[in-house]
Amino acid sequence: MAGNLDSAKSMLERAQVHSTTFKDAVMAFLDSDPFVQVNELDPESNEWVTKLKLVKAAPNDLNHIAADALVNMRSALDQAGYAVATAAGGKGRDTYFPFGDNEAEVRSRDRSGSKEIPKQIFDLMVSFKPYRGGDDFLWAMNKLCNGNKHRLLNAMASMSNSYRLSFVGNKGTGSYQLRIPRWDYTKNELELSRISPGKTDDYQIKMDVRTLVAFCEPEIVVGHPAEGVLNLLADKVGTIISAVDAEAIRIGLFK
Repeated sequence: MAGNLDSAKSMLERAQVHSTTFKDAVMAFLDSDPFVQVNELDPESNEWVTKLKLVKAAPNDLNHIAADALVNMRSALDQAGYAVATAAGGKGRDTYFPFGDNEAEVRSRDRSGSKEIPKQIFDLMVSFKPYRGGDDFLWAMNKLCNGNKHRLLNAMASMSNSYRLSFVGNKGTGSYQLRIPRWDYTKNELELSRISPGKTDDYQIKMDVRTLVAFCEPEIVVGHPAEGVLNLLADKVGTIISAVDAEAIRIGLFK
């Protein structure tokens, strides 16, 4: 039976449009100076603490745009399953792309939500390892689609490369402490350094810090620029659709 993956490809194109819109919106947000560097006295330790703080929340629209991109990507894969199933004479009901938390769960989909997909195509889909411990990013995409669409993202900062501190003392005992900075999601800040009381008169922090918008979970995507994650996932979905198209032609489902 003749068929094609036009609907799946259209869904992916729509996802790519959303991803471009998302990238532009993130750049506009980061250009609006949502982070400031501050020096604060810790009343408990009496240390001067240098921090990078988020003072402007990311717009809610970023969550919605990212969610639209992700849902369209997953829908593209489901549309591919539908197209090959109906081309093989199926009713088009149990044609979902086989995601799962492990390989066994993915393979079990041939008895449930993916059971109308022809075996050759189903096996091909499984070969892309859409489960945790296989292709973690594909697994993460499905988790993101099933998560809270209103709380997908966080603005954050992280260390990039170099890290240097210099200070001017007055024959005193001033010291400094450098830690590996980690973004504190509860306080929306990155602690850069602590300076003990001593006789330190002045100090400067010089480092490469990047600011970004990242997905809140799952862990595999946390700390990575969300626009980069969306582009990576779009590439993976495109590769799967192309492979399904080629296999469907090879086995005679599509002309």
